[in-house]
Amino acid sequence: MKINLSISRLIGIIISIILIASIFIFPMDRNGLLLINSVVIIATLINTRVSIISLWSIISNYVMLNVYFYDVTGLAYGILGVSTVDFVTMLRYMLIWNISLFVWGSVTDFVQRERHILTYDGYAPGKNFSMICCGIAVLSIIIAFPTMPFSFGNRFKALLPGNAWNHFAIIALLFVLTRVREYKFVAATYIFVIGWFLSHYERVDVLGLFIAILTVSIAKNIGKKENLIQIIKIAIICLIVFFVMSFLGEARAQSSFDIRDMVKKFLKQNTASDVAYMYNIAIDYIKHNDLLLGKSFLRYFIEIIPVFDGSRLETTNILSGVYHSVPGGSFVLNEPLMNFGLWGVIIIPNIYIFLMYNLIRKVNVYRYIVYLFLLTTVFRYLWYGMGYIETGMIWIIPILYAMYKKITGKRRNVEI
Repeated sequence: MKINLSISRLIGIIISIILIASIFIFPMDRNGLLLINSVVIIATLINTRVSIISLWSIISNYVMLNVYFYDVTGLAYGILGVSTVDFVTMLRYMLIWNISLFVWGSVTDFVQRERHILTYDGYAPGKNFSMICCGIAVLSIIIAFPTMPFSFGNRFKALLPGNAWNHFAIIALLFVLTRVREYKFVAATYIFVIGWFLSHYERVDVLGLFIAILTVSIAKNIGKKENLIQIIKIAIICLIVFFVMSFLGEARAQSSFDIRDMVKKFLKQNTASDVAYMYNIAIDYIKHNDLLLGKSFLRYFIEIIPVFDGSRLETTNILSGVYHSVPGGSFVLNEPLMNFGLWGVIIIPNIYIFLMYNLIRKVNVYRYIVYLFLLTTVFRYLWYGMGYIETGMIWIIPILYAMYKKITGKRRNVEI
């Protein structure tokens, strides 16, 4: 059994290497690349199912779905709709990313490790710590968005310096996720914080939180008799969430929203279209400019101390200095591409996945919270860049975990 498994993994790696090499040795047209990408995506989803890998695959390729719709119909949201898109090159680099996800999800034991952390039940915060976290969540969200609900003022003018107050609120909620049903004040805090986010037209954090809760819930219910009913419920909930998020997006832009345009809106979604445009100009950038050769990664070291500003090194700001009307956003492949070109796309995303692979090597409270945070912020780092999770990873989670240890004095490690 072990021999057969090793052979199948070796075959998977060989096929993946051949596919990556073939797209550059024997350039394919749009249809060929679409077909191969689709096959790899489907194979990845079949093998990984409920996994952060499947989320990475769906969310990143959803951006390309918007580009495909534009390529076929000529319709797209915003600046993407008036741009010349190099769809073939976008698909080539996406194939490398998709194959990387397939290999990690199918050839390694990533998914098996992830099952342990998704179903982890060794974390039980007490009432006192839960009350502290709820207080932090409420205070942080008010600091982040101090204006009255449904106002059209400056949504990002926080009461105190810093741009990670929303993550402080989200992480505090994650620390009490297991106590939503037990303590009414935790449930009330969730309702208030989510309502405050949405009433200030901030959708990404709430959507990420919803995805994290849904992923954990599905993982814990796999194999139960009522699984089909759960799937139907989840599908209905997803449709409702998409409708609400779309409505809020249009309301934020003070645009009209017609429920009859739901399908079209799904295929020309505002943020995904902007991110697709940023990906397209990142490709154009490396054609006409020198590679950054790691320059943009320096800002992560600069911004370890929150008061330091390394924003001038962000790929988005670098692109804004070259192209006009940059809408913002930074696709997951932009930074690797702009720094090291093809080799960046091959190596850097795999380093990210390797770090996640090592994170889930053990299961304990700290790793569980970090994993939940990476589930919750999946839209942030795939569509806006890794910088959006730095403060949460380096400062907020360790601070709240230290408080948890001090109050509860609990520790539990499980080797996988």
